[in-house]
Amino acid sequence: MTTMTQTQSDSLGLPKRLRRDAHSRSDADYIKAQATDSSWSSQTAWGEAAANKFIEFGRVLKATGQMFHDDTVADFGGNDGYAANEFWKAHAIKPLVVDCEPHRLDHAMKVYGLSTYETFLENMKDLADKSIDWGFCSHTLEHTRDAASAVREMARVIKRGCLFVLPIEDLEHAERNPAHAIHADSLKEWRMLITSNGWRVKRHGSRRPVRVECYIMGTPK
Repeated sequence: MTTMTQTQSDSLGLPKRLRRDAHSRSDADYIKAQATDSSWSSQTAWGEAAANKFIEFGRVLKATGQMFHDDTVADFGGNDGYAANEFWKAHAIKPLVVDCEPHRLDHAMKVYGLSTYETFLENMKDLADKSIDWGFCSHTLEHTRDAASAVREMARVIKRGCLFVLPIEDLEHAERNPAHAIHADSLKEWRMLITSNGWRVKRHGSRRPVRVECYIMGTPK
């Protein structure tokens, strides 16, 4: 796996890599660190917020005549399936929950009856090209060890579009969250990462205050 130093990413205007020992070790160590350091969506306000954004994403797609009942949808970094289940209740489409942490995926299957795929976003080899119509990816890329590979893989498997929800944070704030592997100071850095790895940006914006999060709606090239 290719890693980028903070100096290299700074010079390219890309999100910057944090120095996390667990993120540079084995897959098992990385999963263990994420299991310990990441919250469960069904138990936090963050999970509720993600679910509301996912539902609104679906509402806009339906209202604009873009999403239909037989479309395939996936929640990339879907955690324990809470947001995907709320999407299902709102739109009658069951998203696939993609995540690397098995205990959360077990919850998604047993509690919500959702289909799951245990994998790293950097290598979703069991998903065929353009097999997912719509993707949702909320506060996930900052956890990945190789964000560029993850974004490229998502461009490969997604057919129509994806909504990325991403944190904007300085180094001091990012280092308080041990589950984060990279951080971006601006929407521009996230946009550069996404457009450099197989995507066109249709819309983007930031929530106030600006140093909280931004969104990018992308379509695969």
